[in-house]
Amino acid sequence: MRPISTIILLLAILFCSCILLLCSCSTKEAASPEGTVLTYVGQTDSIDAMTFLEPQQPFTIEMTDESAIKRISRVVNTGDTYYILDSGKYKIIAIDSHGKVKHVIDAVGGGPLEYTRVMDIAWDNKKNRLLILSHHKLLYADSTGKIFESHDLKTYYDYVASTANGIVLANTADVNKKKAAYALTLMDSEDNMIEELPAIEDYAPYCRVNGPSLAKCGTKTIFTRKFDNKIYFVNDTAANVAYEIDWQGHEFIPEKGSEYDCSQLFNETREKQQVYSMSDFQVGDKYIFFRTNLSGYMLVDKESGDIKQLNRIYDREKGLVGLPTYIPASGKGSMAFFVYPAEYFMMYAEHSKSEWIKNMAKGITEDSNPVIFPYKLK
Repeated sequence: MRPISTIILLLAILFCSCILLLCSCSTKEAASPEGTVLTYVGQTDSIDAMTFLEPQQPFTIEMTDESAIKRISRVVNTGDTYYILDSGKYKIIAIDSHGKVKHVIDAVGGGPLEYTRVMDIAWDNKKNRLLILSHHKLLYADSTGKIFESHDLKTYYDYVASTANGIVLANTADVNKKKAAYALTLMDSEDNMIEELPAIEDYAPYCRVNGPSLAKCGTKTIFTRKFDNKIYFVNDTAANVAYEIDWQGHEFIPEKGSEYDCSQLFNETREKQQVYSMSDFQVGDKYIFFRTNLSGYMLVDKESGDIKQLNRIYDREKGLVGLPTYIPASGKGSMAFFVYPAEYFMMYAEHSKSEWIKNMAKGITEDSNPVIFPYKLK
C-alpha cells in the first residue's frame, strides 16, 4: 500500500497536467484564426483564374430606360438578387443572376424618403432590407425597392455594412477639418449607436483608394483603414483584429505630422512598391482576395498565411488574357465580378481569337450596359 504522501503527490501531478492541457487548448483556440499573422511573399506575373476562382455564367446587365449604368461602385449579393450601385447617377439597379432587371431605385430629391446622393449600400439579412447611406442619412428599402423609412445620422459616413444583428458605419475621417475620434459606429437593433475603434492618424484624409474598405464577406464583416496593417472583423459590439500583415519591408511608413498630397503619395508608393491601403475584400473557404494601393491584386492562402501579389489574372477557357476591372459582390456567395464596359469588350472581342468571346459580343453595342464575368472565390 502506497503512503498517503505519495498518493497526494500523484494527484497533484495529475491536476497540474490537466491544467497545462487546458491552457494549451485555450492558447491554440485564441491564436486561430483571430490575430493570425499573414506574410507577403512576393509577386506573381500571371496566374490562371481556375487556380483560386470558380467560373460562373457571364452576362450583360439588361438595358432599359431606367437601368443605363454610368459607373459601378458597389455590388451587393442577397442570394437571389444583385444590387448594383451606380455612383455616377445615384441609382440602385436590382438584377438577377442572368442580368435581368428586377427594379430600379432612383429617389434623388430632398424629401424624407429621398436622397441627394448615395455613398454606399448594404443588405441587412436580419431584417430583410436594403441599407442606403446618403451623406448623414440612412434609408431603408424593402425587397421590391420601395424606400419605407429614413434615419438621420449625426455626422457623415463613408460606408455601411450589416453585422449579425445590427449595422456598422465607417466614419468619415475628417469632416469640416474636424477629425473623427473613432473609425466605426455600431448601431444595434434599436438604433442605439456606439463609437468603436479609436482613430489613428490619417496622413491622407482626402485620398480614396479603389473601392470600399468595409464589407460583409459571407458571415464576416471586414474593415480596414489607411496606414494600418491590420484586418478587423466587426461584430455587433466591437471590432477585433483578425489578421495582422507583415509586408516584409513593403509597408509605407508615413512621416509623423505630415499630410500627403494624393498624387504624391500614389507615385511614391507605386515607385517603391509600398502598401498603405487595403480594400475590396472577398473571403472564400480557402482564400482571401483584395486590392491595395499598388497595381494588381492580393491573394491570401488561409492555410499557409502567405500573401501573393497577382499582377495579371487570365482565363484560358474563356479566352481572356487578362480579367478586367474587379468589383467584389459583398454579402452572400463569395462572388467576385470582373467588369467590361461594353465598348471595351467589343474592341477586345474584335481582336480575340476566341470564338466564344466573339459570339458573346454579338448584339452588344457601345450603348449597352457592362459585361459581367462572375467568379466564386474558392
